[in-house]
Amino acid sequence: MGIALAMDLSTSMWAEDMGARLSRLDVAKATALSFIEAREDDLGLVTFAGEALTRLPLTDDGFVVQDAVQRLQVGLLTDGTDIAGAISAGAGLLADTPHPSKILILVTDGAHNKPDVDPNLAARAAAAVGVRVFAIAIGQETGRDQRSMETVLTQAARVTDGRYYQATDVATLEAIYAEIDRLVQPAEETVARIETDPLRWIFTVTALVLAVAAVLLRGSPVGVLP
Repeated sequence: MGIALAMDLSTSMWAEDMGARLSRLDVAKATALSFIEAREDDLGLVTFAGEALTRLPLTDDGFVVQDAVQRLQVGLLTDGTDIAGAISAGAGLLADTPHPSKILILVTDGAHNKPDVDPNLAARAAAAVGVRVFAIAIGQETGRDQRSMETVLTQAARVTDGRYYQATDVATLEAIYAEIDRLVQPAEETVARIETDPLRWIFTVTALVLAVAAVLLRGSPVGVLP
């Protein structure tokens, strides 16, 4: 499975309203690190603010991903919230991978404010290459920007057959990651197929042995009919 994380680094991520005397970014990083530690997938990292940037291509080295997440800081990018760019960058990481399941987990606290790029088009492009967007809005702000953010993230999740979540405290964010962890586990059909494969090979080998035995018997006195 391929999983890309897209983390918001806009200045609003400094706000401390998640109930833990930590910034939104600190809480987002801590929960992401716990999620990464529990997974054995190929993971990549995208950061965004007024622009989006690929921080780490997909890798199966969880320690490298954790180190990259720990180093994230507000102010590394031009300020703003380019959700369309984040979706595009995350989908770009996953597009050419051989993984049948491609997941983009996008964490943000702001409304898209880059007018020349449409998040809905970015989501449709992501869906076209098989990427599902799990969008998480964090923080306790309300108002027009909050409603705008919810609309954009909800649409991105719907278009890509993903999910939209809202977290206003640490416990809720941890629960969201736990749910995502369950949702992106291997399908039961895949597990069942893997378990039955050995039986299929046993039947195949048995059939081959019987076929060879039949040929040998035809050429022996036992196999000659009167």
